Amino acid sequence: MLVALCPDEQLASLEVADNATLRPIWKVSNPIGPMRRGGWISLGESDEFEVQDISLPVDVPQNIAATAQLTNGHRFGSAFVRDEIPQDMAGTGRVLNPEGKEVAENEFLREVRDEYC
Repeated sequence: MLVALCPDEQLASLEVADNATLRPIWKVSNPIGPMRRGGWISLGESDEFEVQDISLPVDVPQNIAATAQLTNGHRFGSAFVRDEIPQDMAGTGRVLNPEGKEVAENEFLREVRDEYC
């Protein structure tokens, strides 16, 4: 997943939950170095965070919600169904925008900055 931040924002933590029950299934906090500014985060990989608060379970629900907590206290997130993300997008630098359209990472980041920053 791609965490897109405005220039004056910093990431504090990321929590992933089962969207049906809202039960947290993975949480990482205290990002290291460049990750404070956001970027690509692979589900279950915690190398770019000082703390893994909740380890990812073996059985990940189909419908999950990811919520970013910022250092200023603000939160934002998105929910999605894993099987609705095309497997061939992995590692391509392409993402689904809020309308579900496949776009390049730099286009997505520009859209986020234009609309929210």
